[in-house]
Amino acid sequence: MDAGDWIAIGAIVISWALYGLGQRAARRHDLEAARELLGGVLAGMAGWGDIYFAEPYTEESIEAHAQQDRTMVMEQNWIHRYEIPTEPVAALVSGAAASTWINQKTIEAAGVALWKMRLFNELVRQQTDLGRQHFAEILNPALPAERREAIARAAYLQSFNLHTGIGPAAWYPTLKRALGDNIAEIDAKLAGVAKRPTRSVRGR
Repeated sequence: MDAGDWIAIGAIVISWALYGLGQRAARRHDLEAARELLGGVLAGMAGWGDIYFAEPYTEESIEAHAQQDRTMVMEQNWIHRYEIPTEPVAALVSGAAASTWINQKTIEAAGVALWKMRLFNELVRQQTDLGRQHFAEILNPALPAERREAIARAAYLQSFNLHTGIGPAAWYPTLKRALGDNIAEIDAKLAGVAKRPTRSVRGR
């Protein structure tokens, strides 16, 4: 072969090497993006999830919470609960379509969690509306006892429904476990990408 042939072969080898490097960089970028999404959801859950869902609600704890809400009204006070953010988990579900590194178990767990979270928020909104509607009465020390008892009973029933709706909350540890497992899988793949040697191209 003459010099022109060797130049052509060298160009092909270099092109393939550059293509491989590009593919490797793209794969690493996709892995890192998926990991950031998964890690962000998992880290964010600690700020709201552990407050409401870390411990399963039993018949005894549901009754205790309902009685607590009733007692607060009887004592001229109100317990305000906050809705939880659904956007991170929703982003996880929608982001799964664009990523091959978010696995099926994570998608399934996130789908169930999103439905449960939205149900929880609806029940919290109902409770918030109840408090907003009767807050002036609740704070009124001259409110007739019969009227206060009626509001307290409503607070009890609303709280009972809210915490019954949460129930065992098995979806919460399931989602945390799925996220953790998925992150571990991605970390292993990232470690493999980092350790993979880059082929050197030698010209003649």
